[in-house]
Amino acid sequence: MQKAYIRSRVGERVPLARECYDQFLERAPDTQGRGTAPFTIEGEPGVGGVGTSERDEATMTIHDPEFAACVQETRFAIEVDPPPAGGEVRVISPFEFRPG
Repeated sequence: MQKAYIRSRVGERVPLARECYDQFLERAPDTQGRGTAPFTIEGEPGVGGVGTSERDEATMTIHDPEFAACVQETRFAIEVDPPPAGGEVRVISPFEFRPG
């Protein structure tokens, strides 16, 4: 799978992740942070792609379970084609959140 394709699909869900952060800021104003949200794309051509999502606690600098779960859920909303040859593709998607 091409990186540009995956990047564009992930980018479509940035507004959802931003909503997670905005909700978090209501509880913890001025907090900022970064981390990664790994996910896997798997599936069969003609059937569709399915993603699994993880939280990488080691890279997270915002330690709030509700926020982390919300960001993780945005990964499930990513619509992708399956890998062309079947199998799976692992993606590590970095993010950074800051007010404003």
